[in-house]
Amino acid sequence: GNFHWPPWRGRMAVLLDLGSRLPLQIWYDPDPHISSYRFVDRLLNSLRTHDLLVFDRGLLDFEFFDRLTEQLIAFITRPHRNTAFQVEQVLHCSSTVHDQIIRLGSSPRSSCVHLMRLVAVLHQGCWYQYLTNVLDPALLPADMVVALYRRRWRIEEAFSVVKQLLGLAYLW
Repeated sequence: GNFHWPPWRGRMAVLLDLGSRLPLQIWYDPDPHISSYRFVDRLLNSLRTHDLLVFDRGLLDFEFFDRLTEQLIAFITRPHRNTAFQVEQVLHCSSTVHDQIIRLGSSPRSSCVHLMRLVAVLHQGCWYQYLTNVLDPALLPADMVVALYRRRWRIEEAFSVVKQLLGLAYLW
């Protein structure tokens, strides 16, 4: 016979509290083919000045980064391996940590308006890069950038909780 999608197909976005791992906001769109960017305006309307977002590299969007910066919302994410940038200032450089202020993008038409900070850390023989709009290492030290991003992986556990709360425990 004909295969029919279950009635709950679509796309969800969830804003979670990193400490409690509980959902603060849940958004749903019945179109399973929409981009995650469809939820950006709702996300920005849910945040307050000086909130800190931690998200994966799936939302690597210079306009989004500029909007967060202009609304005084801090973020930590990971850049793609091929993300273009120019170093503006070296804050710290050692054999295991590189902390730099950068201009993100490859050209004036394809770049962030605001400067960003790139923290690179050597861990078990591999360099890991983290991107933030918090430029002052006194406010957000490099080791804290790494520690907060590592907590991002707890989000996967939180998604499981959200699915259970919504009765979607078997949803992929």
